[in-house]
Amino acid sequence: MKKHMPYLAILGLLAMMVFAVPAFAEGEVEAPAGSDTVIASPGAPGPYVTSIEDTLDITARSCVVMDARTGEVIISKNRDLRLPQASTTKVMSAIVALEKTKLDDTFRVSRNASLTSPVKVYLKPGDEITVEALLYAIMLKSANDGAVALAEGIAGSEPLFAGMMTEKAREIGAVNTNFQNASGLPADDHYSTAYDVALILDYAINDPRFWAISGTKTAQLNMGEKDKMLLKNHNKLLWTYEGAGPGKTGYTRSAKHCFVGEASCNNMQLIVSVLGSDTMWTDVTKLLDKGFELSMAGRTLVLPDDTPSYKKASYTTSKHKRSYYKKKRSSHHSKHKRKRKYSSRKKRK
Repeated sequence: MKKHMPYLAILGLLAMMVFAVPAFAEGEVEAPAGSDTVIASPGAPGPYVTSIEDTLDITARSCVVMDARTGEVIISKNRDLRLPQASTTKVMSAIVALEKTKLDDTFRVSRNASLTSPVKVYLKPGDEITVEALLYAIMLKSANDGAVALAEGIAGSEPLFAGMMTEKAREIGAVNTNFQNASGLPADDHYSTAYDVALILDYAINDPRFWAISGTKTAQLNMGEKDKMLLKNHNKLLWTYEGAGPGKTGYTRSAKHCFVGEASCNNMQLIVSVLGSDTMWTDVTKLLDKGFELSMAGRTLVLPDDTPSYKKASYTTSKHKRSYYKKKRSSHHSKHKRKRKYSSRKKRK
């Protein structure tokens, strides 16, 4: 018996070491001491995640849920990834306009502004329109012609106004944002992040004039070629989500669906922003619901990047396509010319 005692002691020591070390499943990580952060990992959730509900299926390339009062980020996914922000750009256009003008100031619409498309209120060259009417047009209808008219009226040109917007972004703390226009139409070097977009709206809602305009469901204004135009806010949360406040939508093919908005519940106020979403309203609703839940519990959530890498969108047309369109267009014009000549000869008879 004494002969086997050393071996038994060694086996006992090994057993104690095995049971003393915590076991983690594949893909799990040990949480830092005292951490309240929940990290949702793809596959099996690790020990940070107390329940399966702490994971979110979000299609947006980037998103942020922020506490509007403290600036704390509650939920994030690729928060500092630079992406095109589409018409959420117009939040900054409104900020600069409100700080540089009065609501009853009047601007004359240029031909350049009137030609801006695709979303517009059909302003005509020479129309005189107030800053207030232009702000309703860009924040509710997302009118690009209104954004250009506002930019030219304030700065003299849209590029100069875009410079003022970028400067204001830096002042607010949105250091990963750059503007090339006032509308959010696709342009090289025009980008922001989910965090910056949320930060910009958080700044904007402190102005009661911005809140009143952006939080309006519908407005009827005298503007453009129509005597009366009904403007309906593109922010569907105003109808579908209790406690929703000001917000701005955006969409281009390269940016996909974008949104930034405010919502309040039980004395909590959140800002939600999504960039590059396929199912924007579903994403936004999930993020707000989870954001309020986590905020009440004093916890945060970091979502993993589960989107595939993609090629940067190009706005140039291939040589083959250009030649095809040119050929088609010239053929179309020649037919018109033949018809016009024939019509002319017929008239002379």
